[in-house]
Amino acid sequence: MLKNLYKKVKTALKLFTVYRENKYLVRTAVDATNYMTLYMKIVSEISKKQMRVIRILGRLLTNKTHNEKGVFSIAQIKATGTLVHYSIGIFFLYCYHLLWKNRFTKPNLTGGVTLGLTNGLIAIAVWYVYMNLHRNPPKIDRKSYLINLVIAHIIYGTVAAFEYNRRLHLSEGKSVYNPHSGLQFLS
Repeated sequence: MLKNLYKKVKTALKLFTVYRENKYLVRTAVDATNYMTLYMKIVSEISKKQMRVIRILGRLLTNKTHNEKGVFSIAQIKATGTLVHYSIGIFFLYCYHLLWKNRFTKPNLTGGVTLGLTNGLIAIAVWYVYMNLHRNPPKIDRKSYLINLVIAHIIYGTVAAFEYNRRLHLSEGKSVYNPHSGLQFLS
């Protein structure tokens, strides 16, 4: 029992260390994922169609896609969707970071839109395949959902590039006010 507790504490400390060393990446990923999620929520409200990524993802992963009664509550569905959605957001921000760090692209408007578009096209392919293979797929307007998902990923990429640029300047000890940071983002 103590050995099991020790392993859990050790794992938690490792995760905390990774977070502490990469907190500006995690915060940037969370911000970008928040804006993407907000966009999908707004589209869902305006169109009166289910487009909320967290709910759709949570229902797919828990296999509760048609509001049937079962083991999973709406809170569990949302928690599952949120954890997976934000974990993927952090993973992709880390991939963006590697691309920016190795100068494959720049963390500017063009780079953010390009990575977001690429990411969005990959996402619709994955979502399309997953929903077609799922034994109980959600009843949503797939075409509209997938098109808006690409737009949401462009928003993610743009916010990620902007916040990455801003936080990079802050983490390097530069002034919070940098009159050229906006120009660097647009270049």
